[in-house]
Amino acid sequence: MLKDSAQAEREQEADCARIEAAVRLAETAIAALAGFDEAHKRQCELRDRTILTVADVRRNIVRRAEQAKETRKELIETFFQRSAPSQSTDDYSAMLHDIPTSALVDHLQYLIRTAELARVQGVCHAFENRADRHRYIAAFDEILGQCALADSGDGLAQRLARICRLADETDAKLTALWFGLINPKTRNGIADEPAEAHPNTALGSNVESSDADEVRHYDEAMRRYARLAAKAVARS
Repeated sequence: MLKDSAQAEREQEADCARIEAAVRLAETAIAALAGFDEAHKRQCELRDRTILTVADVRRNIVRRAEQAKETRKELIETFFQRSAPSQSTDDYSAMLHDIPTSALVDHLQYLIRTAELARVQGVCHAFENRADRHRYIAAFDEILGQCALADSGDGLAQRLARICRLADETDAKLTALWFGLINPKTRNGIADEPAEAHPNTALGSNVESSDADEVRHYDEAMRRYARLAAKAVARS
């Protein structure tokens, strides 16, 4: 949990700016190498060196984003627990068993709009047990956050959201730098792979061997980043 969200936001801005500057320099240098002998090899070496150089900075960015998400989650849970400690969560959750997951989102919005906060925990419990909840998590979480953090004061909700958004934007830039030197066939092969299918192996297992070797080299350089890169490509 973040102890000082304002300080964390400033540090996140600074670290993201460092990575953005490094990426811009790398992109300029990579473009300048075009047309030289063994250009692709030299471009890949420059790209790899850039990504490795910013690896520690990126880890700090990811850590702050994770802390921001955890802080937001704890604030929301505390708010609703304090709002309705006497409500039987299990009983109300059982009543919602046959309601479609999409309708749970609408029902949550209705409860908050009508100030029936005592039942919100039951809706949350029912939602957590739905197999298809991943399709509605963003909307569900946004509704909870708007209610629980409305009176948090001092722009806390906005700072937490910005810390996470900056992390996503930075990963998108690093992903673009990496995949910019991989041919479209390889990129398509990676995007077609399930994002969680092989979390501890290299990317590109279903593509041509030369391209797969290149992607495996990247995975060895930054294993933790590989999963995020695959997800970013799959979402695009």
